[in-house]
Amino acid sequence: MLGELLTTTVANDAFTQAMTNPVLSRSVFNQQTFSPVGMKIIEETHSLQQILVRNSPSGEDVFASFQCRGLALKGRRGLVRGRVRDSGYRAGVPARLQPQDPAAVADALTREEHTSEDLKLLTKHFLALLSERAPGRSVEVRVPPYAAAQVVPGVRHTRGTPPAVVELDGATWVALATGELTWAAASADGRIRASGERADLSAYLPLVQRPSN
Repeated sequence: MLGELLTTTVANDAFTQAMTNPVLSRSVFNQQTFSPVGMKIIEETHSLQQILVRNSPSGEDVFASFQCRGLALKGRRGLVRGRVRDSGYRAGVPARLQPQDPAAVADALTREEHTSEDLKLLTKHFLALLSERAPGRSVEVRVPPYAAAQVVPGVRHTRGTPPAVVELDGATWVALATGELTWAAASADGRIRASGERADLSAYLPLVQRPSN
């Protein structure tokens, strides 16, 4: 959203001056300044995803990616995605991904080459199935630019980088979910970027068997 120079300048100032920012002063950071409702929203906000969803027009998909540069943060990446709901702001993360229409899923799976819309639908659908099969918040599965989900039982993640992250493209995710590709083969080919404990999802895959033409 901002140029690289401006982003670097603002980020450096934000992090190096955070603890001396007058906004954090007890005489400023209180209900009198932000109102009780405002303070409640601040206290319940734990991620960039929530901020993006809360400040985006209702009904739009929200996607953002960022990369932190610096000696301590070099190479660390993050991305978030959410769905804005018509009901407006609510505490916590956006509603979980839901399985898609069975007829639409079947239609998309029968095509040999998936369109971008096919990949979007199938990515959300299979992430929803994975969330049902492996409920939890210890692993974040990222399939940019379509969706992301937190899954697998374990350490509960509330803010910052999750304990484990898996990132892959839409076509790879669909192939894994339908059994066309194994986790071991995808990892060996470099099609999966996984880090952290519990980042191996092979125990939960495939999610379905792709119908034959």
